[in-house]
Amino acid sequence: MFASLRVVTPPEQEPVDVELVRRHCRVDADYDDDLLVIYAASARQWAEAWLNRALITQELRYTISHSPPPTASPLVPQSLIVFPLNWPPLIRRPIALPRAPCTAVKSVAWGPADEELQPAASDLYAVNLGVEPAQVMIRHSLVPIVPTMSVAFDFIAGYGEPDDVPGPIKSGILLLTAYLYEGRGDVNSEMPEAPWQLMAPYRLWTFSG
Repeated sequence: MFASLRVVTPPEQEPVDVELVRRHCRVDADYDDDLLVIYAASARQWAEAWLNRALITQELRYTISHSPPPTASPLVPQSLIVFPLNWPPLIRRPIALPRAPCTAVKSVAWGPADEELQPAASDLYAVNLGVEPAQVMIRHSLVPIVPTMSVAFDFIAGYGEPDDVPGPIKSGILLLTAYLYEGRGDVNSEMPEAPWQLMAPYRLWTFSG
């Protein structure tokens, strides 16, 4: 099985604004604001990927398929792929959505990978938002048990507004932004450990298979 995750509606704000970044980087003028905005957004995306979290509210689409879409990654170890693709342990457990905190699942759609996916009736799946990552249990009829089928989950995730993002995560993003800004052009600059140590308590660990 393969999976892909993409942003449908990006966050309207960043966890740290350019004024805060400017103060953190000790920049007194606004001549580099365009750079700081790019670096802050990159640092946020970097942190989200490492944490397996969405920080500011955004809509995402998680697609599972037996046919590998571009940039897809295997959901199960390669050693398991030799088993039949409808091997029961792969279809009887909930599917974890790869970004937390998830606040709503907007839709579940399925169908052939090369056609427009069709929405599934809400009684064909159950959503558990009380765990992290959120889980979706779907009935067997929606599981892509043949190579041409895909299942897509559209969901909303994020803490909400910038003030809702935990302070250590914001501190980590500021440190990463400063690293990108101060080390621009220096390919040998050493990566600081502090951002990851600050954010580590919020990291969600996921395991394939």
